[in-house]
Amino acid sequence: MPNLESRPFCAAMWRRQFSSSLIERSTGFFPTESLLRPGATLSETAFLESIPKLVITGERLHPASSGKALIARAHGCSYVINTREEDLVAKVKEYTKGKGVDVVYDSIGKDTFPASLDCLKPLGVWVSFGQSSGPVPEFKITLLSEKGSLFATRPSLADYTRSRKELIVTANDLFEVVANGKVKIAVNQTYPLAEAAKAQRDLEARLTTGSTVLLP
Repeated sequence: MPNLESRPFCAAMWRRQFSSSLIERSTGFFPTESLLRPGATLSETAFLESIPKLVITGERLHPASSGKALIARAHGCSYVINTREEDLVAKVKEYTKGKGVDVVYDSIGKDTFPASLDCLKPLGVWVSFGQSSGPVPEFKITLLSEKGSLFATRPSLADYTRSRKELIVTANDLFEVVANGKVKIAVNQTYPLAEAAKAQRDLEARLTTGSTVLLP
């Protein structure tokens, strides 16, 4: 195991494992040239760039607040969409010349549904893995065919690391990309454990960038 400083490692472990399950296994068998990641943290954006099996030859579209735009571009995003001021679907269509993207990885939930579906190309893949704004409303399965014969999945990390072998594989992937410098872990804020509630409020208010670590 490489000699990793503990804070970046703590910040990165879950992100890398989840990125691996999202990209390599939930959508790895689909051709991917462009992707949209509503709500992506900057660390997750870096991990999207680090996964060898994901070959991105088109655009990476990253909805973000204006304060995070420059950092997101530094992590390889071709375009940054400020969803507080811009229409998500309209901007995606503009940047992709009306085509839409191959894959949407959405952790926001209610506020970006069904907009996330409308951002996809026909036969595109919608990966819903979070609900920071609330759960995705119930919908008829026929909606997927109406919007272009789309594919949908709701992955859980636990199902991708059920065995010890799977856990070790994803952990080793993390050590490799950090050790070889492909991913730089940005721990941009720390909080004493006693201020965990404040850390949560800042996160919900989108006042943080990169990773947050609670210190004992």
